[in-house]
Amino acid sequence: MVDVARIARLVGRLRTMPFFPADEDSHKEIVKLICDMVTEESQAEWLITRFKQLYGKWSGEKELRSLFCKRYRPADGIEALSEVYADDDILPPERPAIAAPEFVKLPPLPEVGSDPETEKSTAETAAKHRLPATPALDRLERIARIKTAPLVTQEEIDQIKAIQDAHRTQSEPAKPEPAKEKRRRHRPRPRKSSDT
Repeated sequence: MVDVARIARLVGRLRTMPFFPADEDSHKEIVKLICDMVTEESQAEWLITRFKQLYGKWSGEKELRSLFCKRYRPADGIEALSEVYADDDILPPERPAIAAPEFVKLPPLPEVGSDPETEKSTAETAAKHRLPATPALDRLERIARIKTAPLVTQEEIDQIKAIQDAHRTQSEPAKPEPAKEKRRRHRPRPRKSSDT
């Protein structure tokens, strides 16, 4: 048997939610509903805490019951489905997300001095073990050596268009005007006489 006074205090935490009923009769009905469903006070405490986490406003007794049914079997045997969280996959997890691990900072690397002997041996080793040239590498080197053409300005584009237009007008022959067609007069055919 659960302590009804303790359940009433837990339900009192829901009064801060928007649309929670303010009258005492509704409050007593919600307490009775929870007392009918739970078998331990810890279940009621979980229900109230989880309800406040998931719902931004009072969604009714059915949502309260359906949330309880997601985790526990109700003592009164009445189960309900949520209309807000219709699919189990949508319900956010109870546990907080796992925090990212802290990365261990590595000690700073020792400074490298400029030793002329080491630099000379490094250059010699690099020259000995140079990879053979490949067609792709040669092509990339040739592309890198090509100077890019300067960008064309709008003024130069306008000059080119003007030259092309002038050339077009000089080279196009004058179009002859279309000849007027002579209209043929329609002459009626002579009628055959019906003397026969």
